[in-house]
Amino acid sequence: MELVPLINHQKEEILLEKETRKAFLAMKEDMEKEGLWINAVSGYRSREEQELIFQEKIEEGGREYAEQYCALPGFSEHETGLAVDVEYDLLFGDLEMRYNPVFARYGFIERYPEGKEMITGYNPESWHLRYVGEEYGKEIQSSGLTLEEFLERREEKPGDFVKEPD
Repeated sequence: MELVPLINHQKEEILLEKETRKAFLAMKEDMEKEGLWINAVSGYRSREEQELIFQEKIEEGGREYAEQYCALPGFSEHETGLAVDVEYDLLFGDLEMRYNPVFARYGFIERYPEGKEMITGYNPESWHLRYVGEEYGKEIQSSGLTLEEFLERREEKPGDFVKEPD
């Protein structure tokens, strides 16, 4: 996996996998042309960083709480460089409107959607995007499936449809 820096609006360095960064910057540029705003606030995390975050969540609300809101060290998508946490404007001020179709065009999916907690194992996180590539981003978004459901349906047809780190 090749991690490369992205400088966000706060002038902080966020590390992302190379293709993930390229797709994020293309999406950001096109959104800004339309008067929409998106900012990366978190990207790659080492296992040690994830351990610290997980411990903070335990201290905040106990282990069960931590497991609902934070991946165990070694299981976080942030450790792959393929996940990016974002903040963004809401389209037209509609709280129910999501950028999912826009994200999907660039290969990103909303990883932990509302109503899918029993499938993903996590509470909703509209800010947590996962890079899966353009083809699969569009396919997953249009299907309304989570990544888990999509992978389960594709099991009979193994392939490289989800980009894994090198």
